[in-house]
Amino acid sequence: MRLFKRAQRISFSREAWGHPFFLWVVVVSLVLIIGMVVLALWKIMPIGLQQGIISLHYNVYFGVDLLGRWFRIFDLPVFGLILLVANMFFARLLWSKERLLSFFFAVTALLLEIVLFAAMVLITLLNL
Repeated sequence: MRLFKRAQRISFSREAWGHPFFLWVVVVSLVLIIGMVVLALWKIMPIGLQQGIISLHYNVYFGVDLLGRWFRIFDLPVFGLILLVANMFFARLLWSKERLLSFFFAVTALLLEIVLFAAMVLITLLNL
């Protein structure tokens, strides 16, 4: 007869992904990434198909300093998705050892998505 029950291992997916904060970060980040893609398809693609080249970067001192093909605008959402996956991966690795650092990775992913979304909005305004 066993005196103690076997300790149950709690996996990251059951404990951390069930945590409302991580779910909130992933959902908001995915909404921002989808918003970047929709903005690029809605506003940038028609301009890019007409002109072929769009402005990709603006500098206060030099003005427009980076031009490129219209499909290069999708580099921002792809970069955002890579950052989200990498930060959530590192958050998963650190969850059992250091939970506070895991939360920092999640917050960093969200802040970077907000910055990338703002960059997409400003690039869109630059090309209108």
